[in-house]
Amino acid sequence: MVHEIEIMSLGYYASQKKTLILGRYVLKFHRRKNSKKNMYFYIVNLYHDDKLVRSGIFTEYRNAVIFAGSIIYKLL
Repeated sequence: MVHEIEIMSLGYYASQKKTLILGRYVLKFHRRKNSKKNMYFYIVNLYHDDKLVRSGIFTEYRNAVIFAGSIIYKLL
């Protein structure tokens, strides 16, 4: 059983690094600002050989970090 802290630490690393290359996979973590509502969107994309495999758009940083961390954990 994996602890949520381990997954969050992997996701936090991805959010700081912005682009992670894991073999043939590339994980990208973006932050975009919505000018109308003055809020941020966190976008996590996973590419395999330049093809988008998984994607997630979140308004909360914590959810984006957990999503990215769980992807990284599955790939390791």
